[in-house]
Amino acid sequence: IGKGTVHQEAIEECNKRGIDIWRLDITAIINSLIQSSRSMKNLLSNSFGRRQLSNGAFVVSGGFMGSKYDVIVDSYLHPRSIVGVCEGNGKIFFDLDSKAQKEMSLVEAHIKSEQGS
Repeated sequence: IGKGTVHQEAIEECNKRGIDIWRLDITAIINSLIQSSRSMKNLLSNSFGRRQLSNGAFVVSGGFMGSKYDVIVDSYLHPRSIVGVCEGNGKIFFDLDSKAQKEMSLVEAHIKSEQGS
């Protein structure tokens, strides 16, 4: 039963008769909703996005729908590892063509240069 939906006399009568009554408690749901909201905010602030590197390659992460030949990385802001190359329409290349290999090489070079600094 919800808050304020039962008269006090009914609650007392249930208690006298040994009838357990419960009200709905949304605390667990609220906690989950807050955690989910924080997680989504973190994803959108730190992981979700696309950017062009100084060498011309584009990187995406966090589920961002990349363009064909964008390189999927762990973090578009600070890439450290490569997941794959976008083939288009939300797909990933399984067999890299020469352009996909070139784009991936550019991102690998960027990652190595960042690790060396």
